[in-house]
Amino acid sequence: MRRLLFMLLALAGAAGAATPLPEGVVRAPAPDWIEPVAAEGLPATEARNGLAYVLVDDQLTTLPATPERYRRLVFDVAGREGLENAGRLSIGFLPGDEQVRLHALRIVRNGGVLERLDEAGAELLRKETRADEGILDGERTLELVIPDVRVGDRLDLAFSIVGSRGVFGGDFHRAFTTGYSQPVALRRLLGFAPATRPLRWRLSGGWPGHTVGEQVQGSRQRLELRASPSPRVIEESGAPAWFDGHGHVDLSTSADWAAVAAWSLPLYRIDAAGEAAAAAVVADLGLRGRPAAEVLDAALPWVQREVRYLSLGLGANAYSPAPPATTLARRFGDCKDKALLLIAILRAAGIPAEPVLVSTTLRRTVADHLPTPLAFDHVIVRARLDDDWVYVDPTRDVETAVAGEREPVRYETGLPIAAGSADLVAIPATRLEGPAIDVLQQVAVLPADAEA
Repeated sequence: MRRLLFMLLALAGAAGAATPLPEGVVRAPAPDWIEPVAAEGLPATEARNGLAYVLVDDQLTTLPATPERYRRLVFDVAGREGLENAGRLSIGFLPGDEQVRLHALRIVRNGGVLERLDEAGAELLRKETRADEGILDGERTLELVIPDVRVGDRLDLAFSIVGSRGVFGGDFHRAFTTGYSQPVALRRLLGFAPATRPLRWRLSGGWPGHTVGEQVQGSRQRLELRASPSPRVIEESGAPAWFDGHGHVDLSTSADWAAVAAWSLPLYRIDAAGEAAAAAVVADLGLRGRPAAEVLDAALPWVQREVRYLSLGLGANAYSPAPPATTLARRFGDCKDKALLLIAILRAAGIPAEPVLVSTTLRRTVADHLPTPLAFDHVIVRARLDDDWVYVDPTRDVETAVAGEREPVRYETGLPIAAGSADLVAIPATRLEGPAIDVLQQVAVLPADAEA
């Protein structure tokens, strides 16, 4: 069915009328704020899988009230195996927060230029690649199918995405890959921002041969990172999860981790309905007046057991948890939802507790990255027991062990979300008070002439 739709769209374009575009996608001229780059004089690169990349150019601006990101791709179809990927373009975006503007779909063939912008078939897909894990992010993928692509063609594609996640407010956060599995004649990243609110940047994972230029031009900042050529990245097997072999550049308007914590704090406020719902749970479980350790030992497995995992990270919910009363009523939620519900229950029982943002892959190396909400992908809880913070993960499977016998959380570093939180903290990997598993091995040594 999908293949048939693409064929019908392509035929409609061939008949002369521009093919219709999905909601949230328009055709428009390239924005006037970009700095074009000529691709004609760039050197040839090694072709891999039938494609040779000439230009990958990302530009962005936060000068207007609504941020814009521009991308241009230029590549040559060097062999038959490249046709499968050359004739299609995938663009991911967030409907409601972002709009896609298509600027150019050109084929350079035998010295002539064939315009394909009006003829390309377009379909909006909702792939949800992590649905099997119970994670729905709401991102859409615009699939463009370009008709009549041949070996020897050069494709020149350009588009913009206008907008960003509304939950970020006036802040901007984005990560850009720097290296790819094949060489690129010119890889460029160009950013513009108000000089009073500059883009902060940090390169992770390395980028051989790159240069950086940063200037203040009147009232605006101009930041350029580029490599020409940008060499092929050869992936290493067995590398740890935190190792970024391809490299990327983090961009953010957040000044430090304190700014990230301050942005997150309002998202984790507990409303009156949440306080009432949590108080009811405390009463049902008989937690009022019990020692703090006993309260945590009872509340943690209750949340783990009673609230199943399902992440509806659509729009603002990608970073903002559901109210505790909502999570309690529907009995499902993601790490943010379960963490905030547990915090509400603990506070209702008189125990100080707060959320902690962590990275399941970066762990302690999150400190090497730019302060940005994008550095984290998980939320846990820390509760104050006596004079110590105890870290627990309400997203885990049900833990019936008591304090001191639970498997410690091993995220190593996190950002507490609380008033006055200023920096990352180390998460101690506490030793268990007793063995988690008892292993009994019995060995019988038989005579050499005995039968086994």
